[in-house]
Parts: sequence; structure tokens; C-alpha cells
Amino acid sequence: MSSGFRKHDPNGPAAPSEFAQGVRWLQEAEQEISRFTLRYRVFWHAMWCLGDHITLNPKVPAGVGCAEAVSYVLKEAGVDMPRIGISGTAELFAWLKRHRSLFSESTLDNISDWSAIPRGTIIISPSVMNKDGTVHHGHVGIFTWVNASNPIASNSSKTGEFTEHDNIESWMSEHGDLGVYLFTPRDLLDVLASP
Repeated sequence: MSSGFRKHDPNGPAAPSEFAQGVRWLQEAEQEISRFTLRYRVFWHAMWCLGDHITLNPKVPAGVGCAEAVSYVLKEAGVDMPRIGISGTAELFAWLKRHRSLFSESTLDNISDWSAIPRGTIIISPSVMNKDGTVHHGHVGIFTWVNASNPIASNSSKTGEFTEHDNIESWMSEHGDLGVYLFTPRDLLDVLASP
């Protein structure tokens, strides 16, 4: 386990039935999917963190911690992340591109059926600098698909917690102008075979 910070709500998740449904799905998935896939580990740790404020750097404000939250999940899944995580979407996007041996990259343009996006896939719209010098903030999350109406888990800027509150339509509406990129964790056998 990482040395990151995790604030757990003692009252448990907001919707126990959805959590129980997720646990049942995970038990079934464990039989179908090898435990050794990075995608499965990313998905599992994303599910495990739902409802919590997660970060590798407690100095990053909870309301803007989406890249920190995904850094935490990746580190928990066994990915060698910087000790204090990555605090910005532009930096995380560059990091994901540099680690192509771990992730395959695509865009929504390459996807004909959005429901075919695998669980554990990272969706990111990196921040950009506007012409006037201001920053257009991006966002990053992980596809979980447990909640079909909101299949993307990410840090909520309202609560600072990692929750399933995004879907493709809301993502495109809020972040589509920044570009939408998908990074699917590769199978461990693919990772070990890569140079």
C-alpha cells in the first residue's frame, strides 16, 4: 500500500446498495478476469476508494485533486508513481504518454460504442493555457461502469471525494473542448513483454 492520505467516511458509502452491487460484480469479475492485469487492479482500487478523499499530497486542495486522486489509485494498483503523486492534469497527461508500455492510448473518436470502454480505463482532458494567460482547468477520472448513468469515477470538486458522478455526455459538455483521451492499462503480460 502507498503512503498516501485517505480520509474514510465512518458512515460508509452514500448508496450501500450500489456498493453491494459493485462488490458482487467484483466477486464475479475475479473469476472472469486475471488478477494479474493492471486494468483490473486499477479498477479494483478505484472501486475501493469510492466515497473517500484520496491523495498522495495532502497539500493539494481537495476541490482540485482529480489528478492526485488518480495518482493515488495508480500507486495503490502497483504503478511506480512519484512519491507525492501528480497534481495537474497536463502533467498527468504527459506522464501517461511517457508510460506507453503501461497504457494504450486512444480517443473517443476511435470508439463507436462507448459502453465498450473497459473498466479501469483512464479518461483525461488536460488543462491548457488560454491566450489571455488564464488556465482552462481539465479533469481526469477512471471508468468503473458500476453506476451505468455515471460510469466515470473522479474527484468531486464539490466534496473533494472520489465518486462516480460523471458520464460521457457531461464530460464532453464540460471538458470536450480540451480534448478527450483514453488510457487503458495494459495486461501485465503485455507490460512484461514490452521493451
